[in-house]
Amino acid sequence: VEKLRMAVLRARFEDQRRFVHADGSWIERCEAPFRWRRFDAEGNVAARYWDSPQRLARGVEIGAELWELLRGDPTGCCLVLVDGDGRPRELPAPDLIRMVNDKVVTLYPAKYRIREESNV
Repeated sequence: VEKLRMAVLRARFEDQRRFVHADGSWIERCEAPFRWRRFDAEGNVAARYWDSPQRLARGVEIGAELWELLRGDPTGCCLVLVDGDGRPRELPAPDLIRMVNDKVVTLYPAKYRIREESNV
């Protein structure tokens, strides 16, 4: 998965937490549900990434919390998946939302939580 990040961002591994690009920007681990954040050379957050070695054509399972974040404010959010040849594919959230709205991609509820309600 690190190879996906490096290939998409054309960055080199610097230490245990981050990858650095030649222009001074960097990507480092962040809090869930995203896995990585990209900073510009001045230190401002430029994008948040969720990565997986899954292919969109075969279906990608993401958590409900992540989907709601992508749907609610897609700007600056990206998925990094693989294409049919195993190469990294950066999919900006606005493009994904457009694909869902245009029915190019179908959103299927994959998991539900069930819970017994206590009688009060």
